[in-house]
Amino acid sequence: GFVLASTSVVISAITFLVNWLSDVKMRRVEFTIIGVMLNTAWFFLIGFASMPHEIVLLSTLSGLASAFTISWFAHYGDSFSREYYASILVLMEIGLMIGRIINLVPMCLFISEGNYLNYFMLLGVFTLSVIPFLAYSKHLDGEGKAIKEHGRRFKT
Repeated sequence: GFVLASTSVVISAITFLVNWLSDVKMRRVEFTIIGVMLNTAWFFLIGFASMPHEIVLLSTLSGLASAFTISWFAHYGDSFSREYYASILVLMEIGLMIGRIINLVPMCLFISEGNYLNYFMLLGVFTLSVIPFLAYSKHLDGEGKAIKEHGRRFKT
């Protein structure tokens, strides 16, 4: 309990710092990619965990992943104007519910047979598939800034 409590305090501090830095330095996508990579590592490694101390260590990794992945929600929200925030929040919750329902299929296939390793490997592969979308989002973000800068230069 002490280990989990102390790691949760550290992870809370890291979450605060990541969110603050991602907003100030506009590095949300990079922090999100780090979170996705940590989440993927957690999914791949949790299938091999058999001892309680291994699970505790991996829960720390999962907490770090969550600390970095929270930037994704902020990045997604930054893509829209403030008047759409409530609608975006509802759509994100609907997406989360759909994702949880879709997750029932591999759970029924793998966990009913006790095949935890393949289940977590599949989750890891699907988690990795998010990275190209994040990189493309960062690319679009960079193009938008370049176009705005070009427009400013053209006006002067």
